[in-house]
Amino acid sequence: MDDELAFANQRHSRNISYSNRTTTKDISFLLQPSNFHKISQTDIPPPFRSTPAAPGTPLPVLHREGHYYRAALLAASSLITDSNLSPKQIFELLYVRLASLTLINQTPLAGKESLALGDIHSPFYLSDDTGECILPWELRVLAVRLQALEVSDAKGGVQGYYDLAVYARMRIRDSSDAEVKGLWKERLRDLGIRVGNTLVEMGDLEAGKWHFESLANAAANAEEKKRLSSWVAMLCLRMGDLEAARAWTNSGDDDHQAGETATEFLPPTKNDILNPLFAMSSGNYENAVSEWRAHLNSPHGFLAKQNLAVCLLYTGHLPE
Repeated sequence: MDDELAFANQRHSRNISYSNRTTTKDISFLLQPSNFHKISQTDIPPPFRSTPAAPGTPLPVLHREGHYYRAALLAASSLITDSNLSPKQIFELLYVRLASLTLINQTPLAGKESLALGDIHSPFYLSDDTGECILPWELRVLAVRLQALEVSDAKGGVQGYYDLAVYARMRIRDSSDAEVKGLWKERLRDLGIRVGNTLVEMGDLEAGKWHFESLANAAANAEEKKRLSSWVAMLCLRMGDLEAARAWTNSGDDDHQAGETATEFLPPTKNDILNPLFAMSSGNYENAVSEWRAHLNSPHGFLAKQNLAVCLLYTGHLPE
């Protein structure tokens, strides 16, 4: 497949105008061979380097079944060599390419390639007929993160999510279809979580905590409130505020009664994980050791092993 890309790179650049039912745009700049880079296998996790897949497996199947390396190669090859792609197909292929790269530990490469899209909030990407953005929503959300990472502008990423939120609110306001409104409201909530995650990645834990607190207080239902409250609790633990962490753990359930345990109201898996974390935060490493041992064969085994090792160091069991 790399040979196919090398061959395609030798072709002359094409200048083809692609159109669909609602817009006609010259997006040939997205198909330039120079937009795509050769993927080094050095940093790709071994399971993704040679995942078995039958020859001729369709791209959607490759991506869906976890053959991300091959999916990334095939997407780029199709973009460079296929002259009959519609705008919809081009954007779908770009999304598969960028998403697959991030999933095989090639996020920096995906960031470079995402810059080919330019400003995704530009009027250029608005339909001439409807005024709606012609880029798929998933591609827009992914591009915001990748472009921000590439130019080392986390604050710009936050601003990008807010720009998408403005667009989402407009769609909610303008739609009379309850199902469509529900879809855009869900996308708006997802953007809120992404903003909080970006703030935490920036190291601004206080801002991230405040943001997730506001989301939890405005949660649409009890289940969402539990989930967001547990995230706030985890942030409080990370910041060393044990009292606030316990308070937010309690706030995840409207039926909380005084005197009940602090982690009782989280879903079982989260409850189990928070128990040893609370013990560690309280300096009770002996109890944390027993808690983490119970998780070694659970779905959280990898997390349990790391934290168990830390607890064993603090309790003087260095050889173990």
